[in-house]
Amino acid sequence: DGRCAVIGGAVARLGSLAGAYVHGDLCTGTFYAVRPGTGRRWVGTKLPLQLRAPTSIGIDPRGELLVTAYYGTLARLTS
Repeated sequence: DGRCAVIGGAVARLGSLAGAYVHGDLCTGTFYAVRPGTGRRWVGTKLPLQLRAPTSIGIDPRGELLVTAYYGTLARLTS
């Protein structure tokens, strides 16, 4: 399906994504949020976000998620 590399993310602190590990895919630019489910299972959700060639995900001092991309983009993820 075109996915090629997981871009390591961060655990969101704010909004509806709080507590979710948010990560992306380098080739598709798609982002996902995963949360602990029951037992040892994790539940993943595809996010309605697309960013070409994401390279890094981090958290700013206010707790908001920031994403950098290969082509010079810096974006803030909000929920």
